Amino acid sequence: MTHDTNKRKTVNIIYGAILFLSGLCLSAGTQFVFHACGMHDDGSYGRCHYAQLVVACLGLLIAAGALCSILWRTREVMCTVSVVTACTAVLTLLIPGPVIPLCMMKTMHCLTMMKPFTTVMGSVVLLISIAGFALAFPRRKED
Repeated sequence: MTHDTNKRKTVNIIYGAILFLSGLCLSAGTQFVFHACGMHDDGSYGRCHYAQLVVACLGLLIAAGALCSILWRTREVMCTVSVVTACTAVLTLLIPGPVIPLCMMKTMHCLTMMKPFTTVMGSVVLLISIAGFALAFPRRKED
């Protein structure tokens, strides 16, 4: 293997590890720490609970894509994973609010905790994905 090939594989592993941790952080964070509102008195859940579940699943999808990038360390896989995770990150940003409406009271847990966390983590994943896409293409050497 050449030095460039080893370097590229190392970049793929680092990119995949950071993306994997970000996806897990998004999923676990929305489930356990920055979750939506709890169960209502009548035993039902609000719409924000379902937004939380969708965001947690999207975090797991991001983590699964990252594993693909780690296992198959090719430029094509890294590029594909970057595009898919960027699209997933945009969807993550749109779920709480525009796609699945949250509570109306501004003091509710879903608006004070879950939505800001989801916005930050979705933005982080989007930036990581854009960087991964840029890293997937080799630089041309100047003569």
